[in-house]
Amino acid sequence: MGNSFLMRLLHHDDGRPNWTHVGLVGLLVLLAVRAVGQVFYRLYWHPLAKYPGPRLAAATQWYETYYSIIKSGQFPFEIQRMHEKYGPVVRVTPDEIHVDDPTFYEVLFSPTDMVDKLPFLTAAGNLPGVVSFSTLGEFHRPRRQAVSPFFTRAKVLDNFASMKGAIRSVANRFSHRLSTEFAGKNITVNIRHMLASIATDMIWEIVFCQPSHFIDAPDFGHPFPMSFEGALGTTHWNSHFPWLMKMLGLLPESLIVWAWPTMRSNIEWRAAIKAQVDKIIDPRNKDAFDNSPDRTLVHQLTDPKIPADVRQTERVILENINIVGASMGAVVWTMTTGMYHILAEPTILKRLQQELKDAIPDDSHDLPDLRELEKLEYLRACIDESLRLAFGPMQRLTRIRPNKALTYGDYVFDAKTPLAMDVWHMHTNEALFPEPMRFNPDRWLGQPTVDEGADPLVPGGVKPQKTRPLSYYMRAFSGGTRGCFGDHLSRGVITITFATLFRRHEMHLHHSTSFERDVKVHMDKFLARPKKDSKGVFIVVDK
Repeated sequence: MGNSFLMRLLHHDDGRPNWTHVGLVGLLVLLAVRAVGQVFYRLYWHPLAKYPGPRLAAATQWYETYYSIIKSGQFPFEIQRMHEKYGPVVRVTPDEIHVDDPTFYEVLFSPTDMVDKLPFLTAAGNLPGVVSFSTLGEFHRPRRQAVSPFFTRAKVLDNFASMKGAIRSVANRFSHRLSTEFAGKNITVNIRHMLASIATDMIWEIVFCQPSHFIDAPDFGHPFPMSFEGALGTTHWNSHFPWLMKMLGLLPESLIVWAWPTMRSNIEWRAAIKAQVDKIIDPRNKDAFDNSPDRTLVHQLTDPKIPADVRQTERVILENINIVGASMGAVVWTMTTGMYHILAEPTILKRLQQELKDAIPDDSHDLPDLRELEKLEYLRACIDESLRLAFGPMQRLTRIRPNKALTYGDYVFDAKTPLAMDVWHMHTNEALFPEPMRFNPDRWLGQPTVDEGADPLVPGGVKPQKTRPLSYYMRAFSGGTRGCFGDHLSRGVITITFATLFRRHEMHLHHSTSFERDVKVHMDKFLARPKKDSKGVFIVVDK
């Protein structure tokens, strides 16, 4: 019966061969043979075949696709289950090894080695060629050198100081709105929206030296600050189906939005930043641009001293999209996480408020300089704990040494082996952070250390080789030669916002807010995210 069906499929009714069908069947057979051969190669002959891990994860990338797209960002938790079963070294995809041991961090994320990234993961941002998503280290280094001077600690502190009036204006305006429109009126405030508006206004001032006034929108509801969420929703699609995203990019934007409504915010967000950059570099504004006393990121990226490819207009636009977006997304989630926990713990709240009152006796005055605020130990500890539980990049970070083998215990990883670690595993490590899901600023006080020769930090791991401060293992901004260069900017925004909110205002959580739904991390959308049905964290302003 089967042969009869196949004969009918491959021949016309008059008995002549149907070459179209013959060709299609032949192609399907070749694809099937190739797929089977690829699976056998990955399981038995691949250079990573000797490492432990699930056979299905080693055989096909679709294993990750299932957890990242079908199960909505669950792959970090699946990796965690793999480590519980197989130990600190696991083959998590056909081409990647994941290591869960904080002692290996200093090896993998060396502060000096030039490293490559895996193209599969750099596709996540759909921002080809920008610093953060450059695949090859040889291209990354000159691009980073062009951008990073704008984000050094000294430069950020100088920017906050020189733009003190503009930054204070943002802080004073949102504080005034809370006092006059919300305080004592039992009106709920979605702090994700509020904090997104605050952070975007401050970052806009620093990066573009121009006001954006997002905090002036009714109910802090301007759509732009929250539009970055739309970009996060596409990260896994960008990695797993880059060809699809490139095809979408060729379509009219109106058609994309009609077919995929959630893309609207992503498109509008990119368009708004592009318009801002275009406005700054418009030839009609050349004199004003060249003679401006304010040096924007656009000035930095168009400096004749840097490589010509970095100065290309499209590259400048993409870098600004990446930097503004990444800063917004990480800062807003960090502040949302921190505010929830601080307001949920009265003893933490009172202690923070008292420190701020001692440092700022008169809350009607402007805040002290950022340098002074950073000296407040408990405020700094609350920010560190907020960063720890916000996790920064939730997705694993893969590094490739093109010419250097690395060792971990008895393992020797050959050069060109993609090796990954992630912040989720670091920040929830119980040896480093007892009761890891508990918000406890005290763990950062007194300069705690992890000592050389201490017990292994994970089952089956190796002992720490050096004494390190505990802060070394807080990696919300990653590390090494390809770590996030926006850490000082992000900390500055968080410090000023927290100091303003907790010194000038009394607030409490609204009963509709749920830790399980609105704060607890449930998904990897490149950044950590709560449940899909979360509408945000709501507070009521008392004073």
